[in-house]
Amino acid sequence: MRTVFPQLLVILFLAPVPQTLQLAGQDAPTSPGIADTAAVHAWIRNNAIPLTTVEAGNGFADLQPLRKIVGDARVVALGEGTHGTREFFQLKHRLLEFLVSEMDFNIFAIEASLPEALEVNRYVLSGEGDPARLLAGMHFWTWDTEEVLALIRWMREYNLTETRGRKVKFYGFDMQYAARAARTVQNYLQQVDPVTGRRAAWVMGPLADPFVSGEIRQRWSEEKQRELADSLIRVAADFDERLDSYAAMSSTEEADLARRHLEILLQFMGIEKVSRDDAMAANTAWILDREGPDSRAVLWAHNQHVAVHEGSQGEALRAMLGNDLRVFGFSFDRGGFQARDAIIDGAVRPWFVGSPPDTTLGAHLRAASPDVALLDLRSLPEAGPVRSWFMTPQTMRTIGSGYTDQHPDWFWWRAPVAKVYDALVFVEKTTPARANLTGRFPGEGPPNNPANLGFEAGLPGTWPLGWTMPRGAAQVEWDVRLTRADAREGEQAVVVRRAPGPSYGETFASLSQRIDASPWLGQRVTLRAWIRIDGTAENRGHLWFEVTEPGDPYPESVFYESTETRHNTGSEWREYRIVADVSEAADVIFFGFAFAGEGEAWLDGVILERQDETGRPSGALGISGISRADRGCPQVGMPGLGGISRHRADTCQELPASPPA
Repeated sequence: MRTVFPQLLVILFLAPVPQTLQLAGQDAPTSPGIADTAAVHAWIRNNAIPLTTVEAGNGFADLQPLRKIVGDARVVALGEGTHGTREFFQLKHRLLEFLVSEMDFNIFAIEASLPEALEVNRYVLSGEGDPARLLAGMHFWTWDTEEVLALIRWMREYNLTETRGRKVKFYGFDMQYAARAARTVQNYLQQVDPVTGRRAAWVMGPLADPFVSGEIRQRWSEEKQRELADSLIRVAADFDERLDSYAAMSSTEEADLARRHLEILLQFMGIEKVSRDDAMAANTAWILDREGPDSRAVLWAHNQHVAVHEGSQGEALRAMLGNDLRVFGFSFDRGGFQARDAIIDGAVRPWFVGSPPDTTLGAHLRAASPDVALLDLRSLPEAGPVRSWFMTPQTMRTIGSGYTDQHPDWFWWRAPVAKVYDALVFVEKTTPARANLTGRFPGEGPPNNPANLGFEAGLPGTWPLGWTMPRGAAQVEWDVRLTRADAREGEQAVVVRRAPGPSYGETFASLSQRIDASPWLGQRVTLRAWIRIDGTAENRGHLWFEVTEPGDPYPESVFYESTETRHNTGSEWREYRIVADVSEAADVIFFGFAFAGEGEAWLDGVILERQDETGRPSGALGISGISRADRGCPQVGMPGLGGISRHRADTCQELPASPPA
């Protein structure tokens, strides 16, 4: 199984895996003849619409030609050649400002989680909440930038002065995160049908846990995924059968909204093998239906999604909307963007690329277009070399959430420009988007030796030295610190709790270490930890352990286990363990603890120990760095959550195996 940077646990589950299309294996682009090139450049030069700035708030005089391009279309889909370009983000903000202010558009929808985006919508309509934390709570570091935050704040300011009763609304149409959707369905069913709600809550328990839901598609076996999907289908069937009565007990709008959240879960589980793009198109259609026939929407997604090609969101929307859809592709010549390192460490960092080869779309636009411009592809000549060039496949950059300069050939795509887009937006020189605090994901660096496993280093009230802190929204949603109150081993432990004030998004706290596997090669290793979970039974902790080997190009996960730790009656400490064989080819070991809930979790006495041939400890790293004997934790064998582990994980607590009656 391939894994991409499992050491960045929060990144792995809260950000999309990089998606790129390789040019390798495709026919090389054919250069037009000198005469054809001159004709193409002349047409671009004569038809490009220059824009004076990419920044919103600078008037609309230069944008007036956009009226003709958009016409009466109900939906305008704005793409982007990378997921991290400042000028693309700024220009999309400016285009939204024009379309809302001048052309009566009233919906903004982005490639982000539908359930969490509804919280942002509440802010732009009412001012409720912190926009920065709401943005982080959508889970997409790609949008957690100064530029997108400025767009959200502009939407709120616009709505404060809007007097026609046509406020602009904020939506997401993606379905990659399940926890908020599951909790929404659970809460709704508890309100209208408590008996069905209890059974549905048991089925959706793994989906409602932000840590476990991230493991389902990455770690669970196909059989276990199928079992969950079948149970979810039955929940949906029961819901549909009672839909009218549910609507009567609440409202038609509430019932429909809860049913859409249930649909998000079905999409997340891949029911009927619905692709992500088809799901995003279906969610877009639902948004349009919800807002009524007079609504007009601006969509924000990657070029690859909005482009009209086989299997894309754009193709599905074209089939639904026909000429009521306008698709804008975004291109650039050179400059910077931010993206995750797709090879080395998964860090989000700035990248810079030079001008592309002369045969590419970007090069032709550089040669003939103004620095920032629009190009209406529907105004191409009816015949001739110009139309032929735009209607045959051309090479374009396509950079998603990940990039590597080790393989720049991965990030190209060939497509007939005028068939996949209605218009082009060109920015000659770009810079990286500017990440907010919660959108910054530094790399882990090289693996280290185990450090501070007993939490004795560091002052009370501070972050434990040697452990990686939460990333993304979790770093402001959670408080993780050392304490001397009620430590289980030694003088200090770690306590994890929600940060004071409102919480945003469905996040989990985590602390982890990434270590060099060299001292452990070919050995059986046990990870032990003392854990205490205070609060309600819904609180969940997870101890996890992973071993990777070098891969080409990504690391290969050869062992992964996580054990669930629950609320302990009487606030008791309990010991949990995971046993694994470290292969001779292993390079990195990852281990850590995650917590999701409203109570508190305590962690202490972490030990990483070798076992001899008899299964007894032969050497350990812990509080004192010496070997420790088994403390009597009874062996309760648990199957691997993902069905990929080679050895069992042992816990000291039985878990329920059947749903409530």
